[in-house]
Amino acid sequence: MYNFIIIDDEALIRLGIRKKIESLGLEQLEFVGEADNGKTGLELVRRVNPDIIILDMRMPLMDGKSLLQIIQQDYSDKKVIVISGYSDFEYMQEAISAKVVGYLLKPFNREEIKESLIKAVTTLNSEKAMKRNREQQVNELQELSFNADLQTLYSLIHGKFSKKGEIVPRSQKMNSIMKDKLLLLMSFTLPRTNKNLLTTILDEDNVKGILITPQHHHNMEGCYLLSFSKEMEALKWSNSFVKRLEDQYDGSLKVGISSVKTSVWELNEAYRESVCAINSTLINRKKACVKIFKKEERQDRKPLILDHIDELLFFFESGNIDRVIDYVDKIFEYFNSKSDITLGQIKISLRIILQEINLQVNRNFQIGENELLHNFELSLETMFDINAMKEIFREILVKNTEMMKEKNVYSNNQVVENIRDYIDNNFDKVLTLEKISSLFFLNPSYCSYVFKENTGVNFSDYVNQVRIQKAKDRLEVSEEKIYKIAKRHGFDNVKYFFRVFKKITGYTPEEYRKTYKKSINY
Repeated sequence: MYNFIIIDDEALIRLGIRKKIESLGLEQLEFVGEADNGKTGLELVRRVNPDIIILDMRMPLMDGKSLLQIIQQDYSDKKVIVISGYSDFEYMQEAISAKVVGYLLKPFNREEIKESLIKAVTTLNSEKAMKRNREQQVNELQELSFNADLQTLYSLIHGKFSKKGEIVPRSQKMNSIMKDKLLLLMSFTLPRTNKNLLTTILDEDNVKGILITPQHHHNMEGCYLLSFSKEMEALKWSNSFVKRLEDQYDGSLKVGISSVKTSVWELNEAYRESVCAINSTLINRKKACVKIFKKEERQDRKPLILDHIDELLFFFESGNIDRVIDYVDKIFEYFNSKSDITLGQIKISLRIILQEINLQVNRNFQIGENELLHNFELSLETMFDINAMKEIFREILVKNTEMMKEKNVYSNNQVVENIRDYIDNNFDKVLTLEKISSLFFLNPSYCSYVFKENTGVNFSDYVNQVRIQKAKDRLEVSEEKIYKIAKRHGFDNVKYFFRVFKKITGYTPEEYRKTYKKSINY
C-alpha cells in the first residue's frame, strides 16, 4: 500500500484529480491529504510522509519549482508527478532535471494519470525490492560475521586461539556487546529439547549474554553463556534466574560459573573455573545445580576405589564384549548408588581405567596413543551428564574390545598358558587363585591342580617368581627405594617382599643391587 497527496492552488482541480484516481480502481493507493500552496504542501510532506506527490507548478507563496527543488534535495525517495500548462517550458525543464516520474499537461485524462501512477508504483516496488535485497545481504553478512565471532570466542574458551593482540569483532552486534570489558562465563550441558526453555528463562529474567552452543554429546548440547558488563554488580546472575533454573530443570543440568574476568584472553581460565565448579557437584541431585567457582575447588578429590576393574580389563583384553558391557554397567551402577561422590571423582576414575586400557592396547598393538581413547579423554572434560558419560564410555570400550577380539590374546586352548600370560602382564595387580579361577571360568581347586600339573610349581609360587624377576630387573636399572619397588610389583607388605626375595634369590634386595653393580663394573 502506498499513499499520495495533491498540491494545487485550485480546489476544483484537486477534487477532480482525486475523483479520477479513485475511479481507476488502484487499490494499492491511498489518499492522505492535500494542500493549496507550496508552503503548506511542504508542511504536509513533512507531516504525512507520502510516497507519491502530485504537484502543480504554478502556486502562490511557494511555487512548484521551489518546492520541487526542496523535495529533490531532502525527500529524494518521493515519487513526483508534475502538473503544468503548455506554456510552462521552464517548469518542464525543472521537472525533467528533478527526474519526476510523470509530467502531465493540462488538461489531462484518466489514462494519462493512470500511466504516471502505475510508473510511480512500479518504481516504488522496484526500489523497495532492491532495499529489501540489500538489507538481506547486510543481515546475512552480519549473521556470518556474528557466527565467526562466536567461533572466535569458542576458540578462546578452549585455548585454541594462538594469535595475541586485540580481538576486533567482525559484526556490529558483537562489537556492541564487547564494548563492556568485565565478563563472566557459565558452562553447562543441556538436553536439546530444553534449549528453548532456557532461552525463555533468559529473556524473562532479562539476563544479557551470548549463548554459544557449538558441541554435542549425544542427546546433550554443550552450552556457554558469556556475559559482558561495565559494572561488577551487573554481572551477578539474579537470584530469580538461578532459582528458575533449579525449578525448571532436573539434576541432569549442572551449571558452573567462573569468577569475573577483565579480558577475552582470560576466557580459557574462566572456562576451566566453570568446569571445576561443575565437577565439584554431587551427581545424584534431583534438582539442577548452579555453582560459582571457588579457588579451593581447584584441588581434585581422590579417585574412587572401584571393584571389578581388573575383571573389566581382563575381559577387555580377551575380547569378551558382553562381559565388558556387564562390567561397565556395574561400575556406573556403583556411581549411581553413591550419594556423596562428585562428577570430578567419576572423571578421575574413568581416566585411570582409560590409562589401563591404553596400556593394554599399546602392549598388544604398539600403536602409541589410541585415537578413540584420546578423543574420549578430550570430550570427558566438557561432559557433565553421567548418562552421557556411560553411553560414550561403553561405546569406546566396545570398539576397542572388538579390536582386541581380532588380536585373540587368549586364543591358546591350553588354559594354563593363558593364565601364565595374564600373570606375566598383570604382576602388579591383585592375583589370587580365586580371582584367576573366576576370570577363566574354572573351579579354584581344579585351577590349582591343573596349573601345578603343567608348570611344576604351585600358583602362588609362580606369581612370586614372576614378581621377584620383575623386581630384580627394576633393581638393576634404578635407584628407586626398596619399598616403592615392592609396591610397584604387587607387594603391599615390604617385610614379606624381603622374605620372598631372599628365599628366591638368596640375597636381600639391597644385597642384590650391590652385587649386580659390582658384577657389571668388574
